[in-house]
Amino acid sequence: MTQKRLVLMHNETELLVFNYNTESRSFSFKSCDFNLKNFNFLPTHFRRIFDLCEKSGINAQQIFSEAMARFLKFRVISLQREYSRKVMEYLKVRGTDDFGSMFDRLYFVSLNDVLWVKSYNSPVKYADINPYSNPLDPAIASLVLTGNADCFKSAQQSAFSYFAIDLSASGTQNKVWFKDNGTIMLYKTDEWADLSSPDCTYVNNQVYAEYFAYQIASFLGINSVKHDLEVLNYQGKKLVCSKCPLINGIDCSLVTMTQALDELDYIDQDLKTSLQKQCDYATAVDEKALSFLGRKQFADQSVLDMLLLNPDRHKDNYSLLKDNKTLEYRHLSMCYDNGLTLFALSHEYEMESLVDGAMNGTFISGNGVNVRSRFLTLCDESYLELLNKFRDFEFSNFSLAHFNEEHLIKITRCIRKNAQNMIELLEQTHL
Repeated sequence: MTQKRLVLMHNETELLVFNYNTESRSFSFKSCDFNLKNFNFLPTHFRRIFDLCEKSGINAQQIFSEAMARFLKFRVISLQREYSRKVMEYLKVRGTDDFGSMFDRLYFVSLNDVLWVKSYNSPVKYADINPYSNPLDPAIASLVLTGNADCFKSAQQSAFSYFAIDLSASGTQNKVWFKDNGTIMLYKTDEWADLSSPDCTYVNNQVYAEYFAYQIASFLGINSVKHDLEVLNYQGKKLVCSKCPLINGIDCSLVTMTQALDELDYIDQDLKTSLQKQCDYATAVDEKALSFLGRKQFADQSVLDMLLLNPDRHKDNYSLLKDNKTLEYRHLSMCYDNGLTLFALSHEYEMESLVDGAMNGTFISGNGVNVRSRFLTLCDESYLELLNKFRDFEFSNFSLAHFNEEHLIKITRCIRKNAQNMIELLEQTHL
């Protein structure tokens, strides 16, 4: 049997029936198999492909096959990840394009949304396999994070086919979703975080960076994802992990700014233009876009990025929340992804250089935005009290984190200097 008939679902709503050829590993569709009643629930790229069906000279089938393959690959662990091949071997899958071996095992679920894929006429319901309310496979989660199947205390081989498996956490760092006392948590670690290893280090380490960045955000009252630390003990190792809770849920998707702009380009080009301008230009003050994003959250994120000197703020690491029933966008999510801030640097002179660059207006974010210009454009004198408050800030629980106190003092010194610079800039600009 070379053809497998499949369905793309949104929760329990059928969106699109399509075919997979197991020999050519290609996808095909018929325009009559689109559920037009629920057309708006489809990912934008598939809506665009439907619009191409009646246009001559365009190979919509090839475009569809490539688009479906990309869509599914983004919902499977990247081969760039350290233990991806072990995960594939465990699942008896030959590669991330071996979709025939994945259907009816992974269902291509994600904790970012409620989309999934199943075989046509399959009796499986979303309630059976969704990762929000079902137990997440502990053995696979362990493999994704550490390369071993037993790092979580509850680790065991999947006992039944409906054990939820989420492999959609993006990026190259070792990370995975797993439930901790009923709460879905994102665990992150890296090769330098094994306390049993002589190579273990507290610098150049995103695990600690997220943990300490949250402490600052929390102290300042900035809405940011809470990060804690946990040490996983297994096979003689003591692996430090950061962990943070899921910030969306089964009723609400997490949509990156890149994805939101792509959809708005299809459904509301005026809003897309406003949002693009606000995202790409440091001195932009587009009230339509700021109202859509949530002005305070966008400004608070700009303060945190300037204070911690985050070079990694690009359109794939800040997101909007989207209602899964009404499809309405709500606002920006909590701040997240602070792993490459000052805490990740090794030497104080590197930190001081960045602080000076931010003061002089030469520090640029991953999105190509001048961080100082955006801070001064969005933040007025009302932020002076917030920044002055930082003078009383002290880190807590760094001994539990096995973090070098002397290094933390250096970081604190640089961030306090940066906070004072920000105060002076605000006073010069707004007073």
